[in-house]
Amino acid sequence: MAGKSSPKKPSFFKVLLDDFSQHLRIPHAFIENFSGQSLHKCALRGSSGQWWAMKPEERENGPFFHGGWQGLVKDHSLEIRNFLVFDYDGDSKFEVTIYDRSASEKDVELTRRRSGNSVSSMNKGSRARVKDEILDLDQTKIHNEDTENKTNIADKRSCKLNS
Repeated sequence: MAGKSSPKKPSFFKVLLDDFSQHLRIPHAFIENFSGQSLHKCALRGSSGQWWAMKPEERENGPFFHGGWQGLVKDHSLEIRNFLVFDYDGDSKFEVTIYDRSASEKDVELTRRRSGNSVSSMNKGSRARVKDEILDLDQTKIHNEDTENKTNIADKRSCKLNS
């Protein structure tokens, strides 16, 4: 006996780029699921389990999550290149699954402990860490080149002495 299949619930994903801390654009193709009706109010729930009330804001380049979006960003320590999947339940509610830069589901509690739960300081810290790592790599490269040069000179001297 064939069972009734439930209708597929619409979803979309976003990769966080540029400035996402104040708002996030909702894809036009996703909004087309509402047959011309706009999404007046909605709520998003991330892995922390907390609900964030949103009032999508219509702008010239499309609808955006705004208002409560900033709370979700802070609560989940969202960063550039996080990958978010928004599953719509059909009742103005979204479940948001967040993946980190490693393509693994983000451990919000671990991220909070590491960052002190401050998105702006975390983003600044990430930039500083990346810059420091680049500088460290440059210094390592310089150090390695100096060591190689000294080794080559020593090898050449050793060869001349043995000849």
